[in-house]
Amino acid sequence: MNILYLSNEQLLPGMIVVDDIILPDKTELMPKQTVLSVKHILKLKMFNINKVPVLVPENVAKAVDRASVSHWNTVRNTPEFKAFSREYRTTVNDLRSEFQTLSDPSCTKCDVNRLTDMVYKLCESSYSATHIFDLLHCMREMDDSIYVHCLNVALIVHSIGVWLNMDADILNLLVFTGLVHDIGKLNIPSSILTKPDKLTDEEYEIIKRHPDFGLEIMKKFSNIDPRVLDGVALHHERNDGSGYPNHLTANSIPDFAKILAIADVYDAMTAKRQYRESISPFEVVANFEKDGYTKFETQYLLPFLEHIANAYIGVPVLLSNGLVGEVVMINRQKLSCPMVQVGTEFIDLTKWTDIKVKALC
Repeated sequence: MNILYLSNEQLLPGMIVVDDIILPDKTELMPKQTVLSVKHILKLKMFNINKVPVLVPENVAKAVDRASVSHWNTVRNTPEFKAFSREYRTTVNDLRSEFQTLSDPSCTKCDVNRLTDMVYKLCESSYSATHIFDLLHCMREMDDSIYVHCLNVALIVHSIGVWLNMDADILNLLVFTGLVHDIGKLNIPSSILTKPDKLTDEEYEIIKRHPDFGLEIMKKFSNIDPRVLDGVALHHERNDGSGYPNHLTANSIPDFAKILAIADVYDAMTAKRQYRESISPFEVVANFEKDGYTKFETQYLLPFLEHIANAYIGVPVLLSNGLVGEVVMINRQKLSCPMVQVGTEFIDLTKWTDIKVKALC
């Protein structure tokens, strides 16, 4: 084994310190032959020890090699993603044309099945309802337009419906609702929709009118199921009454709107914005856990979060303390805090409350 001089960001549990680590005041921080643990690495970070001579055992080296292969690059190189990417871009353009037609006052017919076929065709590139989330994440460089967001939400509610074992006809309606849920934003000035800075109170009030605008567009079609209209009009309502436009509470919010609310927020959280990068799935789960159980319907939210978290077992992750490890187990009581293997050591993030999953590698 060769001696490596690594920064504290590159250290992994299981590596062996070659020389005594001495502080400027001549006190010994760590003796040579110390087999590094997470606590040792955090201690080195705390004292700002930035070049550490270590030996790297074979089992740790293999873990580093696995972690160095980006999960997202692996996904992007699959035939499934390449097929999905081509079809996705075509579908976004098609959806733009469809929305322009539907919003025209002279348009009186809406072919629901033709629109939902777009979504089902995209799903053919995915081998599971969970895999679609990886494919979507790798499309995040696309502009977060009305059409991109609506397509994403349709794909997400399709997965939710599959996990809930929905009847095929109901699932088709739910997918259609996801596709058109934000069609009312066509009536919002683009200067507001694309504003990179924080919206003024007046601008936010205009944004909040899009569910009503969407309802106006869709209710003119005689063949539209009332559940679709409910989803379009009420997907920003919340169980605790904090939503809009009517501040409805749990018992007054229809099921389609409750499911749409979860998918809508998930896609908004994971989208790349001008003021921030897209955040990791575990951060999204943590945000939902923070107050989501009062705002969203738990019978829909819990299965959704469990499937999202379980999808990343075996995936390399970057922790907030700079360490790279692999998710090996999900804690059902705290889905955002998995068990992570770093080198030869296992870190239960439910017990290390100051360490979070920062990103998937």
